Amino acid sequence: MRLFVTFLLAGWAGLAGAQLYKWTDSEGRVHYSDLPQLPSTLGVKKANLPANIIESDKMPFELRATALKNPITLWTFSECGDPCQKAQALLDKRGLPYMIKDGATSTAELQKLTGDTKMPIMVVGNKLLKSGYVEVTWNRVLDEAGYPKLNPLAKFHKKTAPALATKPSQQGSAKP
Repeated sequence: MRLFVTFLLAGWAGLAGAQLYKWTDSEGRVHYSDLPQLPSTLGVKKANLPANIIESDKMPFELRATALKNPITLWTFSECGDPCQKAQALLDKRGLPYMIKDGATSTAELQKLTGDTKMPIMVVGNKLLKSGYVEVTWNRVLDEAGYPKLNPLAKFHKKTAPALATKPSQQGSAKP
């Protein structure tokens, strides 16, 4: 019985990588087949088709739902230095989607939001953290908002160099 199953699986594996052939009949219809055609069939070519890959969502469902309910905005600026880099690294490490806003170009909006211009500042949903970067506090707020401690799909995303941007960002440069 095991031998039968082994041969059956080997046969299916062979079909998965089967060669495809393409030809046009006398009426102009294009045909595809995994079987070679008779030598009398004109215009038969080996078809080079791309792999059948379906792009799926880059975030787990739970993470996407949390990001829609409690979006993360990180306020930073280029002269902030180490605290802003650590704040962004924390969000990247957890694999969370977030928006980066440059406090230098949006000073009026930042002043209205916090009454101050100290960086970094994180907004999670309607919760504002303006005390600067304190890893324990930031992790607690992210946990309370329902964000996972680690996004298992984060390692599959290309990270871009940390740069200030006003557009959405996943893994530091793509957002929900």
